[in-house]
Amino acid sequence: MACDFSIKHYEEILETAKRLGYGFCDFTGKRRTPGKKLYLRHDVDLSLAMALEIARVDHALGVSSTFFVLNECDFYSILDGETIDQVKSISDLGHDVGLHIDVRDTVSRGADLEEFVSRSIELFKTFLPVEDVVAFHIPDPEILHLEFRRFSCTYEPRFFSNIEYISDSARNWRGECACSRLERAKGDVQLLLHPFWWVAGSDFMSAGASVLADEIRHTKLVLAKNAPPIGVLDIGAEA
Repeated sequence: MACDFSIKHYEEILETAKRLGYGFCDFTGKRRTPGKKLYLRHDVDLSLAMALEIARVDHALGVSSTFFVLNECDFYSILDGETIDQVKSISDLGHDVGLHIDVRDTVSRGADLEEFVSRSIELFKTFLPVEDVVAFHIPDPEILHLEFRRFSCTYEPRFFSNIEYISDSARNWRGECACSRLERAKGDVQLLLHPFWWVAGSDFMSAGASVLADEIRHTKLVLAKNAPPIGVLDIGAEA
C-alpha cells in the first residue's frame, strides 16, 4: 500500500487496525471492547465540512471515533447554525464530539484550568452533543499528563504516555506511517488524525487556499449584512 495522505490510505489504516483486532473505543468509557483498544481521535482545526466527510468514511467502515471541535476558531464558529448542523450530523453517524480548547492564555492568567474547561463543556452542551472530554489545542508541556475529576482528557497517561500514541500533526508522522506503527504496536493505541490532511490529500496547498477563500467569502457576507455602508465589497455573484 502507498503511504500517502489520501482517503484510500486512510481507509487502509483503519482496515489494518480492524485486521489486527483493535476495538474502537471512546474517551469516556461508553464504548467498551475486549482486547486491544484504539482511541481514534480527530482534531478539527480547519474545516467541519471535511470532518463530516471523514465521519462518513468512518461510519461506512463500521468505525466509531471522537471529533474535537474548536471552541474558538478563525475558520468556523460552533455557534453558527450551519456548523451546529454539521456537528450534529457527525454525532448522528455514531461518533462522539468533544471540545478542542487552547487554554494557554487562560492558564497564564492564573485561571483554574479544570473549572474553566468544565464550564466550557457545560456551556456548549446546551446546543451541541458534546461529551465530557477535551483535547487541548497545542498544549504546553505542563498540561500534558494532567488528570481531571470532571472530564476526561486525551493527554491523560492512560490515553497518552501509558500507551502507543500516533499522530499526523503538521502532516508529519515523526517516523513511520500509522499503518506500520499499528503493525508493531503491542497494546492499546491513541491515533490522532486531522481530517484536513486526508480530505485535501496531495493537493493540500490548494485545499488550504480554498479554506481561506471560504473564510474571506464569509467575512464579506457578514460585513455586507451588518455594515452595508461598506460599498467596496461586491459579493452579489458570490452570495
